[in-house]
Amino acid sequence: MTATRIKEATFELVAKKGYEGTTLAEIAKLVGIKKPSIYAHFSSKEEIFITVLEEEVNTFFDYIDHMEIDIQNEPIEKIFMELLKKGMDYFYRNPIKKGFWRNVLFCACCMLKDAIKVSILPLKEKIYYKLFHIIKEKIDSGEIEEQSPEDLIYSFESVMHGNFTMLLYDKFDHEKLEKSCQFYWRGLRKN
Repeated sequence: MTATRIKEATFELVAKKGYEGTTLAEIAKLVGIKKPSIYAHFSSKEEIFITVLEEEVNTFFDYIDHMEIDIQNEPIEKIFMELLKKGMDYFYRNPIKKGFWRNVLFCACCMLKDAIKVSILPLKEKIYYKLFHIIKEKIDSGEIEEQSPEDLIYSFESVMHGNFTMLLYDKFDHEKLEKSCQFYWRGLRKN
């Protein structure tokens, strides 16, 4: 129970102040325990942070797994737009999650950069393979021209990352998302 409260407090504080701005004393205060009590559950602030990050990655991983999108009967641009909207909604509707991810992805702490990369790698791979499956199916059906799925994924990820960055800095809405994707969709359509 206390370990769960420590993780929840860490998540909230990192969302608001970043990893470097969060102290064990603040975590303990938010939980309602003394700082030394944290060591009964975690050996360091880094351990708490990595545990919280991995749990959040798994939560988002499950969210992606359960996104319902009909890829059989919908055109590629509608599929990609739904993927983007549903992916962005995960963060858009929850300011604490959005703050956490902003502070994780733009963490200036050199010592944690490698640990962060390792923790989010399964999520990046999950997104890649989901996109690969969709693109390959649309190439096979003749909806889009025969071309490198890897190149199409890279270009889609560029659109996705650009919109995600805008979301993290409060410059995002669904209308802007649709406008930013119009040229991308035109480029994917088979002439």
